[in-house]
Amino acid sequence: MQDINVATDSVFTSFHTPNAYATQRFGVNKVTTSHVQSVQVRRLDGILRNLVRAIPEPRVFLKMDTQGYDLEVFKGAQGVLDLIFGLQSEASVQPIYENMPGHMETIQKYREKGYEITGMYPISRDHGTLKLIEFDCVMVR
Repeated sequence: MQDINVATDSVFTSFHTPNAYATQRFGVNKVTTSHVQSVQVRRLDGILRNLVRAIPEPRVFLKMDTQGYDLEVFKGAQGVLDLIFGLQSEASVQPIYENMPGHMETIQKYREKGYEITGMYPISRDHGTLKLIEFDCVMVR
């Protein structure tokens, strides 16, 4: 079991705590934690092979959008990376949660396991400065 911060605006719900930038950029009414809930967390390498057992030669595309927790999901998939031919991860240029990795660290971790970028797609920008906040990174092996 692990505690998750359920935000007033559910898109900001995360295992991480929103940082000062998130509060300033998106507003305290959206990023404030309304309550903390205990949730069951399981590793992909403990369940994925069973989920795809009926599929001959499965080629899994792992789509992550975990509000700063994508690398933890990836760590939990280490034993089944042979099944995961591609992935999509939300990478942060400007982190909006405490203790979340930046885009360079995130991409490097995937590259170390043989994944290469096929596309990068902006998700959010700081409209005052036009600086990129987050983007989806699609990678294949």
